[in-house]
Amino acid sequence: MKFSTKDSPIRDSVDLNSDTGNLEFDLSAVPLHSARHPGLCAAAKPDSSLGRPGVSSYGIIFITQGEGECVVDAQAYRLGAGSVLFLRPNQRVVIDSIDAYCGFEILFSEAFLTLNEVNAYRLPGALLFDGSSPQQCYDLASADAERALKIIQDIKNEYELRHPAYVTALRSFLIVLLLHFWRALGSQSTQGLEEARSGQSTLVTRYIRLVADEPRLERTVAGYAKELGVSASHLHELVKDATGLTPIAIIQREVILEAKRQLIHTTRQVADIAQSLSFKDASYFGRYFRRNTKMTPGKFRQVSRRSLGLEPA
Repeated sequence: MKFSTKDSPIRDSVDLNSDTGNLEFDLSAVPLHSARHPGLCAAAKPDSSLGRPGVSSYGIIFITQGEGECVVDAQAYRLGAGSVLFLRPNQRVVIDSIDAYCGFEILFSEAFLTLNEVNAYRLPGALLFDGSSPQQCYDLASADAERALKIIQDIKNEYELRHPAYVTALRSFLIVLLLHFWRALGSQSTQGLEEARSGQSTLVTRYIRLVADEPRLERTVAGYAKELGVSASHLHELVKDATGLTPIAIIQREVILEAKRQLIHTTRQVADIAQSLSFKDASYFGRYFRRNTKMTPGKFRQVSRRSLGLEPA
């Protein structure tokens, strides 16, 4: 697949984080060789730690040229022209030889989407970022990829021209881009799921976001309910109706996901991982992890890194 990239926009860079005064938004579009999602690694070597980003950044990685593989958390994907990845805060992404690709990384904060009347929780395509999607990498048809590239070019031009109300225009272009992806992906993504959940409570989404932002086993449903200003029983009812899962199950899901993320993408000792997730000791963490994955943490690390191509078999 080839794109008509006049003026080589895939190699241009625009950073919308600077010179914004007191505006509460954050959006940037940069070529992949300048990509900076907090969890992005350009090589397969694991880090010694997995730090949390200072600002919660959502990301879209859009490939226009090149092919290869990437790993998002514990899942491997094949990349090629027209591939698009949807990333949420705290995720770990490995793209080896990133300079071999052309494309864009688009980063934005939740605040950028929620300016004025826009509600990110109800925005079509929002579930592509919140963990409800069955996958995080999709392949666009050629015409859809061309359209996406044009919208990205519109973002770049709007920022450079700085016409009156350009911040509103930039936000609008981002929404159009997300809506375009949502329409283009159709049945591949969570479109049907989002339509079914169009009335899902914002409170449920806030709960899921809180758990995912800092997964710890010690956090209780009652504690989250107090933080959200509702009773534990009401939170339980809302979450179960909206997701089919209990609030406790969502906590457990996110704790296990974070454990997998650290086991695969860091060299941290199992005891350190257990402590970071608020387990009372490494033995309890080991039993808990095995009960949920059928593997010990050490075995999971070994098998997963090899199967994902992050180290030799």
